[in-house]
Amino acid sequence: MVKALSLDLPFQLIQSIRLAHAIMETNYEVYLEPKDEEKFLWPKEKFGVRYKVNNELPPKLSGIVIVHSKPQTSIGFIERPLIFPHSIFAYSKSLWCQPRNIKFSFAGLITESRKDFFQRVIKLQYPQSQINWKRFGKPNLFSRIKSKLEHKLGIQDRLKPIKFRYKDILFWSSKRGRNFPIKAWDDEYFRLLANSQFVLCPSGDYTWSYRFFEAAMCGAIPIVEEYCSVYDGFRFKTTEEMKNNLNWSIEDAEHNYNTCLQRLTIPLESLQEEIGRLLLEQ
Repeated sequence: MVKALSLDLPFQLIQSIRLAHAIMETNYEVYLEPKDEEKFLWPKEKFGVRYKVNNELPPKLSGIVIVHSKPQTSIGFIERPLIFPHSIFAYSKSLWCQPRNIKFSFAGLITESRKDFFQRVIKLQYPQSQINWKRFGKPNLFSRIKSKLEHKLGIQDRLKPIKFRYKDILFWSSKRGRNFPIKAWDDEYFRLLANSQFVLCPSGDYTWSYRFFEAAMCGAIPIVEEYCSVYDGFRFKTTEEMKNNLNWSIEDAEHNYNTCLQRLTIPLESLQEEIGRLLLEQ
């Protein structure tokens, strides 16, 4: 008999969505409220995530702890920084490009503090250079005309990233990582990481970054703004190392992928056993 459960999680966090996805890979039947379904539409389409939607939910699974600031994700006695499903790792590995055509990349919200970080990176990698943010990060004449035409035709994608290059660095200025349903899964973003040698990982609300682990899954080497203890054991670069000629290596990429896989996933049998134990205790 298939056991049903529901999850009392803050689904505005990717941390919670990835955990729910991992639980959906087990033999338990997960129910969602209708208001949460949009957050799983793309994972369902891309990975065949299984769930049911109903206003009347089965008992909520207890024993789950989410601490976004650390990060920490716990289910019963099992604790990880983040918990990811196995299917995302397998898919990310399948995207790896050889050769990788992009030296450095960043995709996300370009804030004033991040501009400072990018400027430090540029000065270290390209001495005497300074990016003109008034010129870069804004659509050129062709893009503006194209955008106006798309708007008139009703086909404009307001979340489409603005792409621009500075020497070997490809920037994608975008707010799409903050909007559902694309926040739950952005295939174009993962393909960018999988075609990048190095990924710039500025700090966000906290020192740690999803981007660090996503880069590791996709075989790109992270370049961090600040050290964080959850990065221990990974092979990453700091901004100071950009003074040197950085070279991507398959050995570093494989090491990071395997480290990430070990630290962010749970063997299905172990996860199912722990869920079963928690349900018996309720």
